[in-house]
Amino acid sequence: MAEGGLAATGRLPLLVGLGLLGMAALAGAATWWHVRRKRAGSVPARLARVSQALLSGVLIPHVEGGHIHLQHVLLTRQGILVVDLRDIVGHVFGSESMQEWTVLDRSHRSTFSNPLPALYDRMAAVRRLVPEVPVRGLVVFTPGADFSKGY
Repeated sequence: MAEGGLAATGRLPLLVGLGLLGMAALAGAATWWHVRRKRAGSVPARLARVSQALLSGVLIPHVEGGHIHLQHVLLTRQGILVVDLRDIVGHVFGSESMQEWTVLDRSHRSTFSNPLPALYDRMAAVRRLVPEVPVRGLVVFTPGADFSKGY
């Protein structure tokens, strides 16, 4: 048996330890990169990038009493923008005059209330708090929603 080998000098455990440490560092870096990339593409992150200030999940006094929930509120150079986000997959059929909107996703059909009247209520509640600032509103659908018939 040779006495000058890696095992005899204690270098083998050191090399194995360094190799494991290197693999752990690579896995940690890959995880950090993936999480950072995913957060950068999240809706709140995107909204924050296009606004001067962003509030999410806010309760404000309702015009008729009680409180009203605002999903996202952006302060922009043009004023305040109230954003309602809808995560819907499929073909969406609706218009401002329809009470119920329909979603067709392959063989599945569902309906939901027209989101515009609720948006108008939210905008009115914000205008009541800051009457001197222009307030606009948007209902934003995720990329899975398809408005093939227009609107």
